Amino acid sequence: MAQEIVKDIAVSNKNIVIENTCIVGNSFYFSTKNLETGIKSLWVSDGQTSGTIELINTGQANAPTGFERMTGWNGKLFFASGSEYHRDLWLSDGTVNGTIKFKSDIGTFAQGNFGKFYKGKNYLFFVSQKDNYDTDGIDLWRTDGTTFGTIFLKGLFTSSEVETTFLDIEGVFYFISFTDNTSNRTEQLWKTDGNTVNYLANLTSEPRYFASQRFIRLNNQLIIEHFKVIPSGYTNIIELWKSNGTIAGTSKYTEYDAGYRSTSNFSEFLEINGVLYFNGSDTNKGELWRTDGTQYGTYAISNFASNGDNSNPRGFNNINNQLIGLGYIEYQTRLFRVGASNYAEKIIIPNKTYYNVVSYFAKLNNQLYFTIGKDIWQTDGINSSLFYTHNSTYEVYKFHTTNDKLFFTGKNDLNQEKFFVYDGNAAIDLATYQTESSFVFQKILGQTSNIIFFLAYDDIHGYEIWRTDGTQNGTFLLKDVNTEQASSSPKNIISAGNKIFFLARNEKTGVELWETDAITSATSLHHEFTIDSTQNFNGLVSFNGKGYVMTNGTELWEIRPTGVYKIRSEGRESSYPANFTLSNNRLFFTFKDVFGIELWSMIGTSAFKVKTINFSWGSNPKFLTDVNGTLFFSANSEYSGDELWKSNGESSGTVKVKEITAGSSSTIFNYFFNANGTLLFITDNGKKLWKSNGTDVGTIILKNFGSGIIYNKFVNYNGFVYFAANDPIQGEGIYRTDGNIIELIKPLSLNLSSQNNFEIVVFKDYLFFKANNMLWRTDGTNIGTNIFLSISCSDLFSTTDNLFFKGCDANGCELWASDNLQTQLVKDIHIGSGSSNPKNFYFFNDKLFFSADDGINGEELWSYTYCPLEKTLSDSYQSGITKKIEVANNIFSTSIINNGANIKHDAGKSILLNPGFKVENGGIYKAYVNGCEKDNN
Repeated sequence: MAQEIVKDIAVSNKNIVIENTCIVGNSFYFSTKNLETGIKSLWVSDGQTSGTIELINTGQANAPTGFERMTGWNGKLFFASGSEYHRDLWLSDGTVNGTIKFKSDIGTFAQGNFGKFYKGKNYLFFVSQKDNYDTDGIDLWRTDGTTFGTIFLKGLFTSSEVETTFLDIEGVFYFISFTDNTSNRTEQLWKTDGNTVNYLANLTSEPRYFASQRFIRLNNQLIIEHFKVIPSGYTNIIELWKSNGTIAGTSKYTEYDAGYRSTSNFSEFLEINGVLYFNGSDTNKGELWRTDGTQYGTYAISNFASNGDNSNPRGFNNINNQLIGLGYIEYQTRLFRVGASNYAEKIIIPNKTYYNVVSYFAKLNNQLYFTIGKDIWQTDGINSSLFYTHNSTYEVYKFHTTNDKLFFTGKNDLNQEKFFVYDGNAAIDLATYQTESSFVFQKILGQTSNIIFFLAYDDIHGYEIWRTDGTQNGTFLLKDVNTEQASSSPKNIISAGNKIFFLARNEKTGVELWETDAITSATSLHHEFTIDSTQNFNGLVSFNGKGYVMTNGTELWEIRPTGVYKIRSEGRESSYPANFTLSNNRLFFTFKDVFGIELWSMIGTSAFKVKTINFSWGSNPKFLTDVNGTLFFSANSEYSGDELWKSNGESSGTVKVKEITAGSSSTIFNYFFNANGTLLFITDNGKKLWKSNGTDVGTIILKNFGSGIIYNKFVNYNGFVYFAANDPIQGEGIYRTDGNIIELIKPLSLNLSSQNNFEIVVFKDYLFFKANNMLWRTDGTNIGTNIFLSISCSDLFSTTDNLFFKGCDANGCELWASDNLQTQLVKDIHIGSGSSNPKNFYFFNDKLFFSADDGINGEELWSYTYCPLEKTLSDSYQSGITKKIEVANNIFSTSIINNGANIKHDAGKSILLNPGFKVENGGIYKAYVNGCEKDNN
């Protein structure tokens, strides 16, 4: 038996990442996280090395636990911190002593998300929820940065927050609240000056949540984009309301049918001289619209698209009091302007007939800069001219301006980026200002009036924050804050062919896709998707012998022997997990397109959307679970919230099973499980256990645990489903059900920290589980449930021959194994009392792969080869199969080695080839009597 580190991937001694940034005046705040210790720090910089200081970190006494929702207001930084349901408010004036907690325990936003801060003229507003079951829903608060100046204003009677429906206009803060009527909660407009709260108008007469989509300022009055609601639900008719802050001055002033693309109206808008321009639509097409707050002043002002098409106006800029934007005009992406005529017209580019403008702009000195191919152009809306030709493989990607200079990032075909500044004659790569040849630009973090802060890498400092004012002397490393040992933190391990694929991080590549040969353990970078260390991976999966990876929630790739191949791309980034699930010979997953996140599937190598359930914002399917060929999941529709759905992979076979919570409110789902062909699921934060056969009448509640809890881990065993729960009457312990009757088999104090903390697995005709910081074993009876090992255990992982787990004793937390007879420490990987904390177990080709930290190399990929005493083999090996089977003592084989197969048997004592064993012509068979320890063949 052998344990070895596969490869030290993260060899750098740099291991800190930038988490959040915020500009407050001319100060740049940023928070970092040490990936080894978990300690987070808050920093501030004035743009100089000497002025870059650490304000506070989470390792200090009475410190925050993190730095969430960093927001600048009134010259100070505000942020939230604390546990899920007990957030605190903090602020910083840029000094150590001025970084303080000023309000404790203001609650939380629903589902554990703290709402954003909304800036007002006199106060900072936010939403919170003191009690997660409060019938008032979330609450509106305000603060002036003091304890006594932080007060509750009003209950909003909803559990949701639409960030675009909060707006301050000259000290009057407008917001949506709902009526205090649980059966008919209609939408209302309210206002507050931060002290008194006043009702303004009923926006709906029907009980629908958030028909209002966004608040917009037009001069000093409020404009509301609002979907018309009728008794049967939402419509495509958009109502426009306005308010001057009085009841008499609040009214609907027009409405129009936006049926062609109603949900995209007002996704871009800009006010110029008392007119609000926006991308709108009627029943036929999408165009540029305008409104001045009157019925007759609201209409389309472009005619670029034909019926059934969308000119998609966007990228609005105010240049010399005229609107300049981008649209799809004459089958090309072109610029348009709205001048004195008040109608949109295309901008003529000299000597250009067929061209497409890239949708990135810079506004500098009353000129708009844009790109066509390699050329940078400028226009004031009337006159356009070529500004500069950028002859580089790094094509212009995004513009930035500061200090009266034009900057831009360039991107090549490999998605690598460089940062350029135009010095008046040419574009200068900022890397040329550095002496370190390994300097690589990463991304912009923020900017003040004269400094741009950005992330960059070099081999000396690793990833650090740099600053530039566009000059060589003004471009330098801000401060080296990375000082810790590095870990690659391997995760998402899968197998395809004879290789292991996984995600791992090193300082130079960030998180990328790596591979390990399962036989030789040779490990290398398989594919670098981007040099940006913030690359978003959504999941890895094996399907039909191949590996697949999703990036950005919008790109699905097939892992091939020499790289990757893009199967599908939709172009809208998402951080949601892919939820890869196999069912009915298909691979199901969630994917984001123009409608939002929906259910997709793949047969063979073809990926397609199963169904658009929610056309407004995406149904966001969760808890994808296969039950004997039927996929069950939760999904959100416009009119019924999150409910139970099922799918056979076809659009017509994707239907809602049951509306558990009536109306537009959502059911809170916690866990799905295939219980021997029946779906079991938990709702209401662990309170209720249900079962479903896929029909409305067959979806019933089995038990309401009331004030108790059901833990999110089930297992099938001898015809029953076993789980852990705490019932107010029967108590806490191990329960089982046959789908009808629920019984407590063993009262037991579990001592679990959360609903997701329970672990239970089947191993060698027993159940093993963790409870009260010990490993237990049960045969499914009360008398047969006993302590198996009296040490703290977690990460239980069973194979045919062994139960592996993390066990914690005097040697720290290390890798342990049990064959049900003997249980022992496999190896003290982190020698001494330190802990290697093994996790992410994956078993393939008789090897256990896992991540562990030996205290020298950080957290890296390890492997453990288990050597069984003996094996009885009866496999039929096909062409292309190469395999080596090792045992300590004896092999008994009736295997057939077909043409093209290459098989080795290695036993410590004997190999017995019984009748039926056969080597076909072209097959290769070799036998050795060495065993596992002498690996010389």
